[in-house]
Amino acid sequence: ARMGDTATLRKLLDQGHSPDLRGPYSKTLLIFAAETGQTAAVEELLKRGAHINTQDYDQYSALMWAAFNQHLPVVELLLSHGANVNLQNRWGATALSLAYSKERKEIVHRLLAAGADVQIKDAGGKPLISLSGIQHDLELTKLLKAAGVKE
Repeated sequence: ARMGDTATLRKLLDQGHSPDLRGPYSKTLLIFAAETGQTAAVEELLKRGAHINTQDYDQYSALMWAAFNQHLPVVELLLSHGANVNLQNRWGATALSLAYSKERKEIVHRLLAAGADVQIKDAGGKPLISLSGIQHDLELTKLLKAAGVKE
C-alpha cells in the first residue's frame, strides 16, 4: 500500500488478508497508503471495506497523514468517503491543524468545507489554530478568519 502497488494489494486482499491489517506503529494499510499519497491504493482499500477513521499508535488517522504530507487528492478521496475531519491525535492535533502547520491553503479550504472545527483545543487546552504572533500567507489568514479563528 505504501508503494502504491495496487496489483499486489488486490492479490493480498483477494487471498483474504484484511484491509485493516496493521504494520509498524499500528498503522493500517489505509494509513500507509494515505501517508504516501497512493490514491489508487486508498481507493482500493476503501472499496474493500477498510475502516476510514482507524488511528495509529499516535492516533493519527489516514486523513491526518494525507493532510500533513500534503496529498490533496487523497484528502479529497477520504473526505468523499466520510472521513471524520475532527479526529484528534494524542497531542490533540487535527487534520486541519496539521495542514495549517504546512500552510496548505487548498487542503485547509477542503477541510473547512467538510466541517473542520476551528475551535478545537489541543491536549493541553490551547487553541490548535491561532493567527497571533506568526506571519502567515494572507489568503490562508483570510480563509481562517472567515471560519471564525481569532487573532
